[in-house]
Amino acid sequence: MTAGDSDAQDQPPSPQHTEKQVEREDLRKKLQLRTATRLMVVQALYEIEQTGIDPQDVEKNFFEGPLNTYFVERGLQGDRDYFREIISGLLPKQEDIDDRIRHFLAHGWRFERLESVVRAILRAGTYELWFMADVPTPLLINAYVSLTHSFFQGREPQFVNAVLDKISSQLRGTPTHRPSPPPEPHVSSLGTREPLCDKGALPPPPPFSLLSSEE
Repeated sequence: MTAGDSDAQDQPPSPQHTEKQVEREDLRKKLQLRTATRLMVVQALYEIEQTGIDPQDVEKNFFEGPLNTYFVERGLQGDRDYFREIISGLLPKQEDIDDRIRHFLAHGWRFERLESVVRAILRAGTYELWFMADVPTPLLINAYVSLTHSFFQGREPQFVNAVLDKISSQLRGTPTHRPSPPPEPHVSSLGTREPLCDKGALPPPPPFSLLSSEE
């Protein structure tokens, strides 16, 4: 190693390099926050549908109660403002969101027959595509497909991908050229409520017994 090489290694990183590192780290943290928050949103929508619990009580459960402890112990922290923005914005528009999802299901396939967690994922994804234009379409769809993998090990992720892709094309006008949709999942493949984690991308979702005392 020459003296010049040694001097180059000893030089501190340039301000531009440091700034880029900070930007990347900030982006990484933001993505982690939104990933955890979307997981919470899906769990919350499930609980609201199953029990009719007040949305404000659900928020307290996730950010002040035992569910908050569950996530913190696993190194996850949600964005309470983002959570509230989705939940408070989605619920008053849920009928319109459901109708839009129904429009893209195969003929004769009833939205109500989908497993409740799949309904929650599609509702949250559609809401963000429709009303939160700051998130790029491919990133948003990938986020919800990855989230679906954390619950299911069957064809559900492909199904979610296909439906959200169609919805994004209508709402945002820019097809993402994602793979062709698979056949509609049979109702039996949507019948499990047991959370499943795929490749460690996300921690296993909290047991549904933590969300509700009702089965």
